[in-house]
Amino acid sequence: MKAINLKNLKEHEWFIALVCTLLAVVTGYLLLHFFGDCHFKSNYEFTKLSEDQKEQISNMLIIDSLCPQECDADLLTVNSAQTDLKVIKSGKNCITCPAVQHKIILYLSNEFDNGLDPEQVKSISTFISLATPGQTEKFLKTVRLRVHSNFWLIGPMVYWEIVFWSWFGVLSNLIFSFTLIAKNSTTDPNNPFSVFDSSEIPSQVAKLLYAPMCTLIIVFGYNYFAGQVVDIESSKGVIVFAFIGGFYSSRLISLLERLKEVILPGNANATVAQGTAPAGSVDVEDITIKLDLDSSITGELRNSILEIGLGGAKVTLEPLHGGETITAPTTGEDQESIFVVKKLSRGIYQITAEWAQEVDGEHINLEGSLKTGITVSQSTINITVSKSESEG
Repeated sequence: MKAINLKNLKEHEWFIALVCTLLAVVTGYLLLHFFGDCHFKSNYEFTKLSEDQKEQISNMLIIDSLCPQECDADLLTVNSAQTDLKVIKSGKNCITCPAVQHKIILYLSNEFDNGLDPEQVKSISTFISLATPGQTEKFLKTVRLRVHSNFWLIGPMVYWEIVFWSWFGVLSNLIFSFTLIAKNSTTDPNNPFSVFDSSEIPSQVAKLLYAPMCTLIIVFGYNYFAGQVVDIESSKGVIVFAFIGGFYSSRLISLLERLKEVILPGNANATVAQGTAPAGSVDVEDITIKLDLDSSITGELRNSILEIGLGGAKVTLEPLHGGETITAPTTGEDQESIFVVKKLSRGIYQITAEWAQEVDGEHINLEGSLKTGITVSQSTINITVSKSESEG
């Protein structure tokens, strides 16, 4: 069987392939969730009682706590400020009476629309039949309830949920990129982002493989990022993180690059200084970036901008092969539109320039971008900046 050369695919062929792949993944996802719930038994998510629900249960235990046939109690006192139930007993312990037990179970079933896991309901019922009202209240305030969900959020199947949503993110990003190419191709044919580059297809296919794995690794090590990346215990939050991780898969690589320096530090000065590229196997000499004003800007506005100079622009280089984003320092003069980056590693970079100033009482935003490969023979890169689309 002859192998398909992805680099030979035309724009419309690759677009159709992406759409069909997305539809196939969505279909497989829906079929597995529809027909596989009974088999996998993972279609649940964890939740806890809200403060209102806890208060309702506390009131049930306070009002109906004494059951003469079950409890020999001398006095019932209630602390209304803290809704703590205190029973002063003589003789045997007071257990939650059957009527209250049944009322609590009915209340929970009604609150969660009969979506609680039947096995857990049976376990809760058994516990409160043997517990005192105070123990029942404390238990229900802390227990994690398994509630029916349309997603796999409990057990090992949660990791397949992460993989699927990571694929959704990758495919959505690739299709979104096509819309940008189609949009820009009608307005600026000289913009490299308006031209389909079939040489990028193999790297796009690779995203479908490494994005889910990177997302899983970060989820496995989420304790490193507690409060910074994702809270796995927030149930559907892990799905949101998986989709965003797939959509911005290059950011995951950058995150793992930083994590590498924590787990496997190479040296004490692992951070990247502003204006200096991350060290690579092949470096080049200084790279010069020169900003040019677009020819569409004419007349007094052009003269005013040139008088101010483009040296105050912010120029950044994002390595598409992974690593820190680099901010290129200017030569020191605002009138000089030249930026220099020293010891830049060979690779493909997304270079972006942004300039904003008040010109003759009008706020002007200029921007320009270029995706280019940095080679040892390249020393100067020209970027044309024009008025941003938001300004028309």
